[in-house]
Amino acid sequence: MLVFPNPQPRLDIIEAASMTIPEGSGPVILQLPFGSSPNRKIKVQARDFNAEVPITVVLTPDHGTPLSHAAKINNAASNPASVTVDVVLPVNEQTTVHVYSK
Repeated sequence: MLVFPNPQPRLDIIEAASMTIPEGSGPVILQLPFGSSPNRKIKVQARDFNAEVPITVVLTPDHGTPLSHAAKINNAASNPASVTVDVVLPVNEQTTVHVYSK
């Protein structure tokens, strides 16, 4: 049993609202312009889990209630592996996007 596996498993947001995000960037902050479509996609990558990973994408607007979206990434089949999650972002509101494994 290892306390700190090597390499350490990680989740990364690699694309958000059609923008490519560099791996390792951490939480992402988005703000859609007024009049744009709120229907967007968030692409999440899993690396070194070697299993099916349940994830939660959390959208936290500056004003309002956070929204959670559940998904799974099959990291056993390929490494890294990714999944695209359909979300609805608030328009004209700064929103922070986080991803967590359950």
